[in-house]
Amino acid sequence: MPIFLPLVIIGGIYQLYAVSKERVCLRVKASFFSLCLFVVTLLLYINSPYGLHDATHYGWVLLAISSGGSLIRLKREQLHRNG
Repeated sequence: MPIFLPLVIIGGIYQLYAVSKERVCLRVKASFFSLCLFVVTLLLYINSPYGLHDATHYGWVLLAISSGGSLIRLKREQLHRNG
């Protein structure tokens, strides 16, 4: 788990960078990276001995679903901008 924390921090910084540049292609990549991080975190919690025993762990399910919806929305925006 210690190697995972820097990845999450890098993902957050990249997400902020992508939004600041206002380029859809960067935002799609950042959203996909965030989705991957959320899904990996969810899988780590599911495979841990404790599982999803706490209500805060179920928040990762919502974050993964929300990130997937955001990725779909950004891909649609990218397709409409590029024709």
